[in-house]
Amino acid sequence: HKEETQSKQLVGTPRFASINCHQGICNSRRDDIESLLYVLIYLMKGFLPWDQAKTDLEGAKIKKSIEIDVLCKSLPSEWSQMLRTIRNCSFAECPDYDYFEKQFMKMM
Repeated sequence: HKEETQSKQLVGTPRFASINCHQGICNSRRDDIESLLYVLIYLMKGFLPWDQAKTDLEGAKIKKSIEIDVLCKSLPSEWSQMLRTIRNCSFAECPDYDYFEKQFMKMM
């Protein structure tokens, strides 16, 4: 796995970028999963709470401050659990992909 580095430039679409990416930490596997969850939440709900932000910085502040249960309101509890799980991963940690697969299968 690559080394953790700082970057002054956001990589990816701000709407779906992980909180770590907004903070200038380079992407890792955990950030890919967090971004995927944001995309899927967006597709299911049709919006994300930070969509109305005027700037990327404002959107990042909303994303960081919103409670996971508020973000995942009206969705099955597995969404909140998956988002908590991935946000608790360290940079170099390999996410438990089997866990995420099982959560998705459970919701099908």
